[in-house]
Amino acid sequence: MKVLIIGNGNHTNRRIIPALKKIEKISSLIVVDRKSENKVIDPLSKINIVGFSIGALIAQHFTEKYYEKVNKLVLIGSVYKRSSKQIETVQKRYSEAINGASITNNSIERWFSESYLKNNPQVYNFFYNLLEKKKNKDFLSAYKIFVNSDNYSLNFNNFKMPTLIMTGENEVGSTPEMSEEISKEIKGSILYIIKNQIYIFGM
Repeated sequence: MKVLIIGNGNHTNRRIIPALKKIEKISSLIVVDRKSENKVIDPLSKINIVGFSIGALIAQHFTEKYYEKVNKLVLIGSVYKRSSKQIETVQKRYSEAINGASITNNSIERWFSESYLKNNPQVYNFFYNLLEKKKNKDFLSAYKIFVNSDNYSLNFNNFKMPTLIMTGENEVGSTPEMSEEISKEIKGSILYIIKNQIYIFGM
């Protein structure tokens, strides 16, 4: 098994890599982090990449730069060319979080339908407690990438590997229309819209 890690400096190097190296089935590691200045470490062979949400954005930028190292690509719930109104919405959430407000309920309500939460209160409680425990300095760094992603264009010319693009039919953030546009950019890609599903289908 080949593993791609997109990490963050010392945390990746000190904790994740040593832990993964203990797993015998992993034959190689490829690491991209801020400490290595986005250089690929130990590029032994091609890898398969699955990116979800923010991870889908990172996967696309990684593939653009290191396309010769990517065997297959799966993009789940990726935003693409958001409208000014959509950008304004995420910028507002980011601003609220920066100023100390909780955006936990906003997130949960986007991930699950009202009826599902009503019938499954334990799911709401689980995610509420999980999100409230997150470290804002780590979360906000990642969320800033998501907020500003439209400022960084992508060249899809070398995306010649088999690619699957997915999202939920009722997703309001990474909409089916966005996935359709990405699919048009990546020639030969497969587009799969999951019926009656929203963001949380990928979890």
